[in-house]
Amino acid sequence: MASLPVSAKTYFNDFAFDLVNYDIVRNSSIIATLQGLANKDEGGKHIAFLLPCDIQIGDVLMHENLRLLVKNIEVDTFDGKPELLKAYY
Repeated sequence: MASLPVSAKTYFNDFAFDLVNYDIVRNSSIIATLQGLANKDEGGKHIAFLLPCDIQIGDVLMHENLRLLVKNIEVDTFDGKPELLKAYY
């Protein structure tokens, strides 16, 4: 868990042109479609999503022909409150 220098909403607004819609697939069914931002850090490549969202390890993130298996999840905070979920693939 890391502390964000700005709110997650500000981060998403600043990079709105990079937002991508991802279908969240669990047990072969789409459970949601959410906007996310691709990024990488010391933990590896991930897609960041605003909280609250329901993404679990083992889910598949789909965008067009891209299919990413969620292998790990971390939550980042702003002002001590959880705001951003990072789904590592």
